[in-house]
Amino acid sequence: FSFNNYNFVGLGWRVLKSWTDLEEAGAWGSALDFGFTTRLTDRIWLAAVARDGWSTIHFPHRHETIDPSFVLAGSFERLFGRLSAEIDAVMRAGSLHGILCGAELILLEEVLAIQGGIDVRNTDYERMIPWFGVSAGYGGAAVSLAFGFDPDDAFGRQTRVSAGYGF
Repeated sequence: FSFNNYNFVGLGWRVLKSWTDLEEAGAWGSALDFGFTTRLTDRIWLAAVARDGWSTIHFPHRHETIDPSFVLAGSFERLFGRLSAEIDAVMRAGSLHGILCGAELILLEEVLAIQGGIDVRNTDYERMIPWFGVSAGYGGAAVSLAFGFDPDDAFGRQTRVSAGYGF
């Protein structure tokens, strides 16, 4: 929801389902994320997000919640006309849990862009996951596909797909 051209609030609802763990097969749940974004200038954005601000997970023999995490983000868009960059600080349990850095290069305005970045988990650089993606759009609709390359393969293949439509 936009209060004006500079301040926005958001609410995201996620449905969670586990298909990969035999012991926890059938686990399901939901979570709510809350966010606020403000536009400081025509090229600089700041945001705060509470991920898993409310959650419930139903396992076959128990119920749990997910610990919330908080993200503070800064975005610089249209550097040199076609490049945007973002840096996110992820905090969990009151301490810095990770840093996300990403950039998007617009190849064709509102049609094709490529993205890349790195996910630094645990701030002592124990895990660094590079990722690459591409997005395409036309007439307000857009779809993005990104791949994470986890060197330790701890989380298996990481593929992110998103789609959206803007009015």
